[in-house]
Amino acid sequence: MNISWHGIYSRGDDAVPRRSSLDVQATILNVEKLLAAGMHGMIMLAPSAKIRDARLQRKLEVLKATIEQVRKRIPVLTGVAETTTRLACRFAADAKKIGIDGLMVLPAMIYKSDRARR
Repeated sequence: MNISWHGIYSRGDDAVPRRSSLDVQATILNVEKLLAAGMHGMIMLAPSAKIRDARLQRKLEVLKATIEQVRKRIPVLTGVAETTTRLACRFAADAKKIGIDGLMVLPAMIYKSDRARR
């Protein structure tokens, strides 16, 4: 896909319950409604603490289902906000394998600060 980064990008996972497991069916229904409304791109699993805590396989399942539903009609991006760099790299690599078009990356949300110097 030759991507032109312009237009309106919507969060495609707004129908996903925030405190429970990711709901793939509700997400796909929401994605299709957004496609019909004319979105230029879809942001899935936007970087946030609530998405960070979801299990890796479940997040990849949501991304794969979204990519299959969108069928290259618009770009699909995903957030990357894992607790470690290693996990972030793994998630990004797995997302690339299933066909994600772009990443929105945040630094790890849980990290150790440097020791205070005197």
